[in-house]
Amino acid sequence: MKNTIDLDAVLEEIYALEPELRPQDAALRSLAAKLLASKPEAAIDEAFVARLRDELKLRIQARPSSNPFITFFTMPTNKYLVPGLAVLAIAVAGAVSLSTLQRPAGAPSTGSDRLAAATVVRVGETAFGPLVGATGARPESGGGGLGAASAVPPMAGGSPTVDSKMIAPGDWIPTVYKHVYKGEAIEGLSAQVDVYRRVRAGAGAGPVSALLGFDLGLMNLSAARNASVQSFSIAENRENGYVISVNPEEGTINIYENYFTWSYPERACTDEACFNAYRLTEADMLADEEAIRIADGFLSQYGVDKDGYGAPIVRDEWRAQLLRAEDKSSFWFPDTVSVVYPQLVDGKVVHDEGGAPHGLNVNVNVRHKRATGLWNLSLQNLEVSSYAGETDAGVLIGVAERGGVNGDQWVHENATVVEVELGTPTLAFSRVWQWNGGVGSELTVPSLIFPVVNAPKDYWRSNITVPLAKDLLAVPGDVRIMPVDAPAEVRIMPAVTAE
Repeated sequence: MKNTIDLDAVLEEIYALEPELRPQDAALRSLAAKLLASKPEAAIDEAFVARLRDELKLRIQARPSSNPFITFFTMPTNKYLVPGLAVLAIAVAGAVSLSTLQRPAGAPSTGSDRLAAATVVRVGETAFGPLVGATGARPESGGGGLGAASAVPPMAGGSPTVDSKMIAPGDWIPTVYKHVYKGEAIEGLSAQVDVYRRVRAGAGAGPVSALLGFDLGLMNLSAARNASVQSFSIAENRENGYVISVNPEEGTINIYENYFTWSYPERACTDEACFNAYRLTEADMLADEEAIRIADGFLSQYGVDKDGYGAPIVRDEWRAQLLRAEDKSSFWFPDTVSVVYPQLVDGKVVHDEGGAPHGLNVNVNVRHKRATGLWNLSLQNLEVSSYAGETDAGVLIGVAERGGVNGDQWVHENATVVEVELGTPTLAFSRVWQWNGGVGSELTVPSLIFPVVNAPKDYWRSNITVPLAKDLLAVPGDVRIMPVDAPAEVRIMPAVTAE
C-alpha cells in the first residue's frame, strides 16, 4: 500500500523553526524519501508527521551510516551472508528479500522483511521542471525512435504516420498509416494533472563496505574514497542457473540466464535441416495459463513481491502475426513469450509509449517450459507534482491521429496510405523519460489510451498513447526522414513552424 504525505508542508514547518536548514533542501528531501520508505507500515497521521519532522532535524547532521543499506550490513544476520558478494545479492531495497536465503524455496515473502516499500510523496507544483522534450523511452532501450515529434498541428482528418521502413531507394513506395478517430466525444478533461517521478534509490554507499576488503592481489580496493557501488552481478553456478544484475543507485534488478549452465541444442544448428528439426509448431506454444503459472513460480522462488502490479498479461503478438501471414506454413513461432505484470499507479495501468502495458516482465522459454529472465524490477518510491493539463479534446485527438507525441507527418508523394481507426480512449498512465542537465528521470503521466480498431495487415501497434500534461504535447523541432537513392542516407530537416 502506498502512503501519501505533503512533504512541502513538513519541510516548511522545519524551515520556520530552523531557517539555517533551508539551503540543505535537496538533502532533506532525499533523506525524507528514505525515511518514509523505511516505515512502509506506518499510518500517516499527526503523530507520524511530528516524528518525521524530528528525525529529519536530527539526521540531517547524522553520518551516512543512517542509510538503511548500512544498517542492514551491521545486522547480526550478516554472518550468514558471507562472502561479500552473497550479501549484495539481497541488499537492494524491496526487490529480493533477505529471508529468501533463510526460508524454503517457493515460500512467499510476507512483505515485513523488505528493506523498503513503495511510497508517494507530494511536492510543489511543476517541481520536476519543464517536461518539454521528454521521450517515451531511454535512448539505450531502443524504444524512442529517431527524433522528436512534429510541432506542426495535425492535418484535418488525421495525419499519416510513415512505416518503420522509411529509408530506401528512390523507387521504393512506402506504406503510411493515416490514423482517424471514430470514437465518442471526450469530456471531463482536467486543467491540472498529477505527474509522478520515480526516486532513485541512491543506495550504492551501503554495499560498497562489503567489497572494499575483497582482495584479488591486484590492488587495494579500500583505497577508494567516497566510493559507491553502481552495479554488480551474482551468478548461480548450477544447472539452469541465473545471473542477477543489481543497480543499487537506481534501485533496479534484472535477471537473465547464466548461459554457461543452460543447454540449448537448437542454438548450435548450422544448416536448414537442423533448424527445421527444432522448429516449433502452433501446438507447441504455451497456453496463457501455463506461461503465467511458470512466471508466478519463478517470482515466488526468488521472493519477488508483486504488490503494486496488476494481473499478469501474456504478450502474444505472434498470434496476430500468424493470422495476417499469407503463408502460414513458413511462419516461425517464437521460442520465448513474455509475461507482463503491469505497473499500477493510483489503481490504473501504466503503458509504454507504444501503448503496451509497462511493468515487471518475465521471459518464459516455450520449448523448455522454464523462466529465462526478468526485467523492470525496480523500487517504486514516487514523488508527485501538479502540472497544467490539456483540456481541448481536439488537440488530444490531433496528437493521436498523427500517431502519438512522437508521430510523424511527412508523406512520400507516391505513398500507399492505409487508414487506421482509433476508438474511444480510456484514462490510464504512460511512462516517459525526462532529461534534465544530462540526468534522466522516469516520469509516469496521466494519458489517454486510444485503442486501434481492426488493425490493418503489418500494423504492429494496438494502442496510441497521448499524455494529458500540456508540456509533453509541445515538443520543439521536427525530425523527418526521407527516402533517397541508394546508398541510403539520413537527412534531418529543420523544424517547421505553423503559420
